[in-house]
Amino acid sequence: MNITKKNYFELKESGFSILNFDKSIKSELLKTINIKINKLFKNKYKKDINQINKINDKKFINKFGNVSQRFFDFKTSKRFNELLKYQFKKNLRLNATMHNPTKSNIKFNNELTKKDFSFYWRIVRSDKNDVGKPHNDEQFWNLLDKKELNFRYKIKDKFKIWIPLYGVTKQNCLKVLNKKYFNKKKLSTIKINNIVKPNIDEKWIKKNQNKFTVCFKEKNAILFDYQTIHYAPINKNKKIRISCEATIIIK
Repeated sequence: MNITKKNYFELKESGFSILNFDKSIKSELLKTINIKINKLFKNKYKKDINQINKINDKKFINKFGNVSQRFFDFKTSKRFNELLKYQFKKNLRLNATMHNPTKSNIKFNNELTKKDFSFYWRIVRSDKNDVGKPHNDEQFWNLLDKKELNFRYKIKDKFKIWIPLYGVTKQNCLKVLNKKYFNKKKLSTIKINNIVKPNIDEKWIKKNQNKFTVCFKEKNAILFDYQTIHYAPINKNKKIRISCEATIIIK
């Protein structure tokens, strides 16, 4: 992985940038996910991971519904965090790190600890509504209870890295909206089952649909700003789609 000054310029200029990303790192991350999945299902999907498409919604949500269930192990996440820190320090002179799990993450998954890093993966089945609506991550961050994360340093900036690992095509890849089209007035909140959640003007999204950039480059990853509106469409591929992501805090 190589994060350059050009990437940082594009990030500030457009809200996103495509990174060169080592194939070997992707293979290692995917291998780790495969081990985790087959441990959960007693090697049922060892020969063909795409058989997950046959899991019913109830079982899928039970196994993968909460992000806390999809964290990488400490050894893997620590190694990736060190790589991020090195790249940002060496090339951009910035102090970067992934943050730790929230208190809710640890409560839901007691295998997590305060020392872990919030680095997690996601599975999207074929023709299933396993994807979220267009949003920016700042919306979720602003709704997060201050007690959930205990930072002992000042946050100067926040970025997201999204890494495609398996079954990613031009059709189902992440889409991002250039920051020049950003309109804060179109962002709002909505209450669902007495829980306040982020919301966005659907008519405005539909009107600006053709302005979204499809970030499809199989060997690469996408770095984007916390204000950048993004989403991934329903997976029309026969294969499941696997990706991973993390928040990068600039101290």
